[in-house]
Amino acid sequence: MPDVLNSLGGKKKRKDWVDALRALAMFFVILGHQIAGKTAYFVFTSPIKIPLFFMITGYVFNYNRKSTAEFFKNLFFKLVIPWLCLTVPFVFLTSPAKWATGVPKGLFDILSGAVGWYMPCCIVAEIIWFFTCKLLKKPRFIVLAACGIAVAGYILGYFKILEFARINTAMIAQFYILLGYLFKLFEQKISRLNWWHLLALTVLYVGIGVVSLIVWPSSYIDVHNNYYYNYPVCITMIVLGCVTIFAAARKLGEREGFRIPRLVSFLGQNTIIYYLLHSKNIAILVFILSSLSLNPPEPVLVCLKVVFAYVLCGLEAMIILRVCPQIMGRKRVPSKKNRK
Repeated sequence: MPDVLNSLGGKKKRKDWVDALRALAMFFVILGHQIAGKTAYFVFTSPIKIPLFFMITGYVFNYNRKSTAEFFKNLFFKLVIPWLCLTVPFVFLTSPAKWATGVPKGLFDILSGAVGWYMPCCIVAEIIWFFTCKLLKKPRFIVLAACGIAVAGYILGYFKILEFARINTAMIAQFYILLGYLFKLFEQKISRLNWWHLLALTVLYVGIGVVSLIVWPSSYIDVHNNYYYNYPVCITMIVLGCVTIFAAARKLGEREGFRIPRLVSFLGQNTIIYYLLHSKNIAILVFILSSLSLNPPEPVLVCLKVVFAYVLCGLEAMIILRVCPQIMGRKRVPSKKNRK
């Protein structure tokens, strides 16, 4: 196997189908937050939504970046700054009289992952992955290390050790990132899969999900809390689901004449905003409905919450990117007038 830094490409043209995958995973997350307790939904989506985000990280990771300082600079501006800018201000949205106790607790909850757990977990996971690739270089060693770290994370999670910033979950996530890394490494071979192959994999995935519903009727994967009701079954569903949907998205996205809708690309490029702000926007809708004494049926309410969250998050994303794109780690695009 070749050296990872030479076998995988560096910075390339953005792939819209990857943004589409992010948008799909975020949809599963937002919808899942509104239908808690619906076991069937989570049995089929939990093996995909969070692992898929980490798999994307492994796929788009810049393996040609050798500078540790450059890596941390990129991490700081692309993840840390957006995370803190979109969470810390809300800590102060209480009475100043409560700041003495409320602010320290609020900040601790953000940093520890008690609120918005995915962000600190993702940051830690990327740091672990960067040093794993930097130190080991060879794919075979990276595979062994990632699997070993994931197993160690599972054990630590079982005993509730390294819960702060979801470090144990970030360790488990090395396996999910590894899937993206391997997909990129063997992308040309995987691209030979045709739609019939992908359909067969999908049927197998659904079949395992149905069996899980029968054998473990009240159980589903909870990546956040490191819960896997049956490890072999869960890992099989994660690998099958993520690789199949990844391969399908790639095949569809790179199909001649096909273009990912711009709206889908926009959603995928701004998933941090949707993740961190959707629950706050839904709280606004709940307040409005409560003030108007409206109590729609649950299916209608779920649809309203999801649509409201998407619309408001979209407006917030457009405002942020127009007024201060630096918050999201992006450069301000000069207007046509200033370009002349």
